[in-house]
Amino acid sequence: MNSHDPRMQSPSLDQCRERLCQNFQPDQQPFASGNGVSIVDVDGNEYLDFASQTLNLNFGHSHPQIISAAVEQIQTLQYTSSRYLDETTLMLAKKLVDVAPAGLEKVNLKMTGGSLANECAIKMARKRHGKYKIATTYGSFFGETLETMRASGKYFGRDFIGGQEPFVHFEPPYEMDEPSARPFRKLAENDDDIAAVLLTPIDVNAGVIGFPQEYLEEIRQICDDNDIALIFDEVQTGFGWLEDMFAADYYGVTPDIMTVAKGLSAGFPLGGVLCKEEYDVVEYGEHEFTYGAHPVSCATALEVLEILTEPGYSDSIRKKSRYLRDRLQKLKRFDCVSDVRSFGLIAGLDIVFPNGEPDSELAQRVFDSCREQGILFRLSGDFGGNSIVIKPPVVVTEDEIDEAIDVLEQTLQNLAETA
Repeated sequence: MNSHDPRMQSPSLDQCRERLCQNFQPDQQPFASGNGVSIVDVDGNEYLDFASQTLNLNFGHSHPQIISAAVEQIQTLQYTSSRYLDETTLMLAKKLVDVAPAGLEKVNLKMTGGSLANECAIKMARKRHGKYKIATTYGSFFGETLETMRASGKYFGRDFIGGQEPFVHFEPPYEMDEPSARPFRKLAENDDDIAAVLLTPIDVNAGVIGFPQEYLEEIRQICDDNDIALIFDEVQTGFGWLEDMFAADYYGVTPDIMTVAKGLSAGFPLGGVLCKEEYDVVEYGEHEFTYGAHPVSCATALEVLEILTEPGYSDSIRKKSRYLRDRLQKLKRFDCVSDVRSFGLIAGLDIVFPNGEPDSELAQRVFDSCREQGILFRLSGDFGGNSIVIKPPVVVTEDEIDEAIDVLEQTLQNLAETA
């Protein structure tokens, strides 16, 4: 084989891109490196990552302590089967229970992400209660396995998921003039086959919309009265962004089952379920996956918890959260910004027409303009499709907050002047 043989030549990135399935989004240059809140593409363009990629990098890119934990683990023990144990997984299980809301005393880590964690929670509830239906809100999102897509309240009409018969949906409080748990109460009291209600207490995908505390307290009581499990999806809310460790702590409402992923392992594949003792009903062979509880991911998760529980660390996050909130609130002076919501370092703002209706086209322009200027936010496609989602890593500095929000502010100013 000579040096001119095409099999010996490296393909171009464009040739590689052509081999991707259409669910990839190849409208940008590939990224090449990252450090902290910054990420750089193959052309050398640098961005501030205020979306934490898939809303999961709570410690940003290449955090030295996270990388060191991964390297040390992979040099010590690369992998163990679900038929065996390793000390890193055992230590993580204990540490998670230590930081979880009181009563969540059992942990399943044998999965690689949030979708599989939510599937596990559904199995637990169905098996524990001997009932089949799961109640969730319209517009909700719980993952992209077939079962979690059926549970989500946003995939109606997609025939390939096989219908949504085992799932019942009700109106979320943020879509009601007066938030009330009455829609769920009606379901719970009139359908004795409901095993669980699955909720995201702060719906990041919908534009960072929090459920009222009184609402969640009432949901908790309805579940207790009707033998129904309360499941919190904390895949996007856990591990630092809220100042508290979990949304359950933020609201003071403890679920029966809580699913976690994303920030749990700071960019390494891992998902988990924490549950009360009575929900520890899933047996071996019913929910453990080949790369679940991977020792390297568990090692990074242990380091995540070590950092987050350092004295004073949550205070530093709280200080930056207030700073981000104050900067964002000033954007409400623009007519096209109807609302700004923030929970810790997670925030969302709505872009609207002069009459207050959602303006998804203008939101897309805001998002695109900021990206062109080196700031990566997230654009919510749910409901009106007009929410800009802001979720920087918790290691963000006030100077980086200023840089990102200055760009967003100037973008809104330019659009206002050309309207």
